[in-house]
Amino acid sequence: MKLFLAVATVTVMGLFQSSLLATLPWIIERTGLPPVFWSVLVAASLILVAVSSPVWGRRTDSHGALPVMRLTMGLVVVCYGLLILAILALSSPLWIAAIAIATRLVYGIATGGVFPSAQRFALADKPVAQWPETLAYIQASTHAGRVMGPGIVALAAIWSLPLGLVLIVLLGVALWLMQWYFAAGVAPESSGNRESAVAPPWNEDWPLYALGFVITLWVGQLQFALGPYIQNLADLDSVTASQWTGTVLMVASVSAVLAGPLGNRWLSPMPRILGGLWLSVFTLGGILLAASPSVIGVGVAVCLITAGLTLAAPWYGSILRARRPDAQGQVSGRLISVHTIGFGSGTLFGGLMLELVPDQAMVAFYLLGPVAGTLALIHHLRVRAGTVPPTA
Repeated sequence: MKLFLAVATVTVMGLFQSSLLATLPWIIERTGLPPVFWSVLVAASLILVAVSSPVWGRRTDSHGALPVMRLTMGLVVVCYGLLILAILALSSPLWIAAIAIATRLVYGIATGGVFPSAQRFALADKPVAQWPETLAYIQASTHAGRVMGPGIVALAAIWSLPLGLVLIVLLGVALWLMQWYFAAGVAPESSGNRESAVAPPWNEDWPLYALGFVITLWVGQLQFALGPYIQNLADLDSVTASQWTGTVLMVASVSAVLAGPLGNRWLSPMPRILGGLWLSVFTLGGILLAASPSVIGVGVAVCLITAGLTLAAPWYGSILRARRPDAQGQVSGRLISVHTIGFGSGTLFGGLMLELVPDQAMVAFYLLGPVAGTLALIHHLRVRAGTVPPTA
């Protein structure tokens, strides 16, 4: 039940975010607010996620995962619901803008607590050997939510597009109620000691945190630049390019849902083989993406890179958490902060590459495998040299 609730929580978070992005053209038209307003709002909420995640992580360690998960998910559901209500019920752009700003800022702060608490909640009664597989399920559920969000909206749009958004709000409410009802019989975690629940210093594990930043840096660039890159590569009109981009991302998300849990289930007892696999997948995907002259080749490359992400993130996430199990909430918060900053930086870099060299916007992906491999090797050498203390 713990894993189910954690997976459902992260899936709904994916639904919330992807449904808004999928309906953005309709939202812009209905509200009269320009695209730049929504882009700045999304960026601001990401900054708040990065800032608040370590704070929520410490709170999770000292007060338990379930109370934090209930509180933050409740805030997220309320904020998403109020935003949808404002878009559907109000006609004044000024009032919609005010509500959008308030709800998205609180949404960003609360989101920073959902993921660390959900991860710790799922891992609480699992042996360390099962952590990579459990984290892979949670990672895969994020991709599942990103696929399901646009799907629900598209299906509901046959009758009414707003109906899809309302359905997603109701799913969020149902999940929050489930967190109270089904978790009522879950034994509470010990409160822990604020003094003892302290994560290792950042500098002790900097290669793995840097690895998380590097991977999400490239993923952020990929997601932002993929559509224009495909349009330019195949000389397509904007509608056709959008269709191809959506198809590629959907198939890539499906590959991630399959690769992450299966790969970590089979290979987590053999961390060196698992590390070699995700590095090989990243390297091959990066080379293919940078060099492919066709949309099909780009699609295969994106699937490889996405699958590599769902193999790599549980790998280094488990290593970091095992170093200090009583402070894994703080480690989760740090990782979410690092990932968020990496994704945002990658988005900016992707825009810069499209502006400067649109025909070679993916050329940096030649370096994805070598850079990730170098950081993994540095970590391995530090462990062998005794620079990094052993795991708990």
